Amino acid sequence: MTTSLVILDERDLIREGIHSIVSGDDDFSVVSSCADLSSASSAVKEHQPDIVIVGPTKHSNLNGVCDELTAFDPAPKVLLLASAQASAHAKKAVVDAIRSGANGCINTTFEAHELIDTIRMLVRGQNVIPSYVAEAAYASDRDSSHFSGLSIRELQVLQLMAEGSGNKQIATDLVISEKTVKTHVSHILAKMGESNRTSAILKAGKEGWIQL
Repeated sequence: MTTSLVILDERDLIREGIHSIVSGDDDFSVVSSCADLSSASSAVKEHQPDIVIVGPTKHSNLNGVCDELTAFDPAPKVLLLASAQASAHAKKAVVDAIRSGANGCINTTFEAHELIDTIRMLVRGQNVIPSYVAEAAYASDRDSSHFSGLSIRELQVLQLMAEGSGNKQIATDLVISEKTVKTHVSHILAKMGESNRTSAILKAGKEGWIQL
């Protein structure tokens, strides 16, 4: 089944770039590309997309943007674009938007494969929270329960672990070495404060970071 997307970004170049990347994959279809919230809201109402990709905005409150886009039934998932070098205020806005219902975030300097991987994770029901957003959340309230702080690749490994894949199969699926998989697993356990894979999977499933 094709995943439908709406792109919302005030910058023409960014919209065109995302459209080009996403349209190059047969699993995805861009149903509308919008420069303002009003157009995006109308597109969501008309097309009922699976995901809306939302770039930084100077003219609307990010929380309000997410609230408006997810007010429809069915509500789309929301993927935010946010710079790792953004100001503390801008990062807090992203944190607040995610806590209000946005499903994930990706750095504005993403590689094409990172965007595709992130969209696929959202489709599978995962929440994608980059470490720099998690750190902003930690700084704001010291409550790490909202965020995993895991990288996109670590979330992929964690999801495959939850699906029953061993190191060898994960390495094959992600086209990496088994040694790299083991390193990712060690990082996952350390970041989550868990001692074994099962407890990490259960915690991640409970928090909505992966789909069980």
